[in-house]
Amino acid sequence: MPGDSNFLHRVKVTEHLKCECQCKETSSDCTPAQKYHPHICKCLCPEETKKHCEKWKGLV
Repeated sequence: MPGDSNFLHRVKVTEHLKCECQCKETSSDCTPAQKYHPHICKCLCPEETKKHCEKWKGLV
């Protein structure tokens, strides 16, 4: 019964035996105006070229 601490549920658990850390976004995903930052796995526009960079990405 719900709320009863003696009620058991059976659940399936997926166990991943082989994992690795990897960025989904890589430097090849960056536009020419962007700079890749591997520690955060992102392409970012440098502050000094942000307006041009955002225009390149279609944000402006």
